[in-house]
Amino acid sequence: MEQANAELALAKERSKAARPLQAAEKQCMKVQQARERSRIKEQRNHEICQTKGQRALEIERHNIA
Repeated sequence: MEQANAELALAKERSKAARPLQAAEKQCMKVQQARERSRIKEQRNHEICQTKGQRALEIERHNIA
């Protein structure tokens, strides 16, 4: 019985000690997700700008012709 109580206490201590690490990992995951969203947004903006630029060139060519 004493050993079971000691093992339970040890498990609780380990769980308590792991919380800061889990919180740090969660925060790191949030940062990585935010960076990925930012990268995707930047890529979309780049593609949109290229498309608009190509469209403007087509209009200009049409106006010249």
